[in-house]
Amino acid sequence: MHSPIPRKIRNAQEFVPVAIEATEVLEDNGVDEVVRVAHFKGGLKVREFFRSYWPVRVDFWQPNGAVFTNTISDGPNGENDFWMTYTFEWRYPDVREGSEEYVQLLKKHVEDARIGVLSSIERLRVMGAAGELD
Repeated sequence: MHSPIPRKIRNAQEFVPVAIEATEVLEDNGVDEVVRVAHFKGGLKVREFFRSYWPVRVDFWQPNGAVFTNTISDGPNGENDFWMTYTFEWRYPDVREGSEEYVQLLKKHVEDARIGVLSSIERLRVMGAAGELD
């Protein structure tokens, strides 16, 4: 199975259509670094820098210092099955930790991440069943 990570970096809307309308790749060295703008529904645009550690992991950074990691590994059925692990490190540099604003931001981002992860997993299963990951 080919890792879906390169496709996910460059075409986020395929994996999280509930939140992302388009992905604009600004820079791509063709190997392990990509700079993109994710166009979210509602008009929000977020510039992100990606570093891929092919074929296992991708880290991405947002301007506020937030770091997210997607890690892929073999699942229980070997090469025809896999696990995706998502790690989220949110940063709120201008918000006092523990404040009501901080709690609300964290709550919103945790819920958004849950929706995004579930959407990505659903899409990966569809792609796998269609043979798009072979």
